[in-house]
Amino acid sequence: MILSKSDYMLFLKHPAWLWLKKFEKHRLPEIDENTQAMFDAGHEFEMYAEQLYQDGVKLGFDNFSKYGSLTHRTKDAVDGGAKTIFQGRFEANDLTCIIDILDNVSDGVWDLIEIKSSTRAKPEHNYDLAFQVKVLEDSGFSVRNISVIHINKTYQRNGDIDPKGITEITNVTESVRELKDITEKQITKAKQLLENHNIPDLSPRWANQIGVSSTSWFQEWLDTYKHIHPELDPYSIYYLSYPNAKQIGELEDTGIKLIKDIPENNDYREKHQIQIKTTKNDKRTINKDKIKAFLDTFTYPLYFFDYETYSSLIPIFDNESPYVDYPFQYSFHILDAPDGDVRHTEYIHQENSVSIPPLVEKL
Repeated sequence: MILSKSDYMLFLKHPAWLWLKKFEKHRLPEIDENTQAMFDAGHEFEMYAEQLYQDGVKLGFDNFSKYGSLTHRTKDAVDGGAKTIFQGRFEANDLTCIIDILDNVSDGVWDLIEIKSSTRAKPEHNYDLAFQVKVLEDSGFSVRNISVIHINKTYQRNGDIDPKGITEITNVTESVRELKDITEKQITKAKQLLENHNIPDLSPRWANQIGVSSTSWFQEWLDTYKHIHPELDPYSIYYLSYPNAKQIGELEDTGIKLIKDIPENNDYREKHQIQIKTTKNDKRTINKDKIKAFLDTFTYPLYFFDYETYSSLIPIFDNESPYVDYPFQYSFHILDAPDGDVRHTEYIHQENSVSIPPLVEKL
């Protein structure tokens, strides 16, 4: 069975994720609208990153037939002397990957570039690139530099998007090269998993066993685990507020399944302690003294302000930057005295233009 780069990254997140994708994909959650929107924005960013390289050959695919021919089309591009290849597919030893950018720097020597819509090169990107290097070098390519093109968060739009301005390039060659041994070991484990038709342990404790400093990986699998097990008690330990793998593992080892059975004399964070106490007592935890102290600081008139924002990876209007939250709507209530009437005013920007000046004027 062919192991792709996306397969490999799923395996690193949790071995069961890869197994389910290959054998019982129907049990996994569908991609939601927010995730799809992020994918779409990432594809838009790729367009600007690719403009940094002149005379590139764009391959890729938009249907199954083109995907099937992508490896051969990539070989034809390489053999034809292409300087830069976008979205080429490479295969070696039952491994395959599609590479964002492969740039020929001299005869037989190439630079490998990954495009990411984050504002920096992250540690988990190195594992992605280490897999790509493995495939390329097993295919006979010589890889010189390894880089990540990512968003320049300080960029401000001024007219048309400037590809050089909105992008930054971080060289990660050394960090990726350091992962050579662990990549080969993890690939071997992933292949062995696919040869075994017994589903691995689904427990979230086995998520991210290689210790990548990604705060989202464990939570991603925990959400998937809860989707796979809709029968879970809503007060299960897996519904502890943002737990980590160590906490879940310790609770499983001691046979604790419900939040109410977690000992109160633990070193969990304050919000965990409150959640455990509230669940045990089946009663809301209300600190009246703190509430009173807070209310006693109020002086009239009181203002109740709520607003909504939009943000975009690719800035929409001039003077905007990637991923910055720009307000376009607010709701504003005013209470002049304890027994007074509440006054209300509001604004919602409904034009296809920069929202802040008219919003501030109205406010």
